Amino acid sequence: MYPQESKYFNNNHEYWERILDERPQNVINTFIREGMIVNTSLEFIVSYKYKIVELKEMLKQRGYTSSGKKNELVNRIIQADKEGMEKSTAGIEFLVCTQVGREIAEQYKSSEQEIRFKIEQQVFDCVIKRLFYEASLLAATYIEKTPESIGLGSSWKRTSPEVIAEIVKQIFNSKPEIISKLEDVNLEPLRIGAAMMEIWGESTATKWLPTNFKTGLSIGNDSAARMLIFNATNIRNLKQYKESGFKFVEVLGAPNSCPFCKEIAGKHFAIGEAPTLPNHNCTHELGCRCLYLAYVE
Repeated sequence: MYPQESKYFNNNHEYWERILDERPQNVINTFIREGMIVNTSLEFIVSYKYKIVELKEMLKQRGYTSSGKKNELVNRIIQADKEGMEKSTAGIEFLVCTQVGREIAEQYKSSEQEIRFKIEQQVFDCVIKRLFYEASLLAATYIEKTPESIGLGSSWKRTSPEVIAEIVKQIFNSKPEIISKLEDVNLEPLRIGAAMMEIWGESTATKWLPTNFKTGLSIGNDSAARMLIFNATNIRNLKQYKESGFKFVEVLGAPNSCPFCKEIAGKHFAIGEAPTLPNHNCTHELGCRCLYLAYVE
């Protein structure tokens, strides 16, 4: 809903053409004709272009007071020199939804949320039934057809459903030592939450965990779920490195790793002697973020 320069859509026209099935500029022109989007005000463009310190300096040069909030400075500089501000911002074009356009967008958003909820429930049911590939494929098919913000204007590519299904299967087949104190009654819902995180590429498991769910661990729910994902991913990566003929791995730690993780970070190990990751000795509040990298001497 926030105004954006129209050139943004043309710079990313290949992405938007796939979503819209038409050139972005044609769609923009249609929306303008139908009164759904309009050019923004001079006030918005001036506020966009100039920082507060720049506005204050321009006001001082024109003999005006430079105190007040940014919107006050913007209004004051336009009153003082409207023609100058129009010239200095020429060529900057922003488009914003009208009330009609906003209502249409909100209706679309609400409709899409309902569709997403239904797909999520189908994926959730597949995970419970251990139909991991089917769950991954459902989510991937939906995301491929949806303008997800993570892929907006980038070359980001989603991991294949086969790989995600393999990782999710490992989530249910192993229990990392770092969460060994987790009671079995809490393990199943945490695995489901972690699986949904991995399948949907999200950073939290909260929405898929039971209400008031608590692990009883020193790390939070999301961190505990990530330990399941990291464990499964590291197991898969280590297996792939072996199959590819690598004989050594390096442990890559996070910049703010705990002392125990820093002890192994940057070190090289024979694949058969690599320390188990996540590191069960980790004391960081987010858990162990270490991972394996293939290493060639």
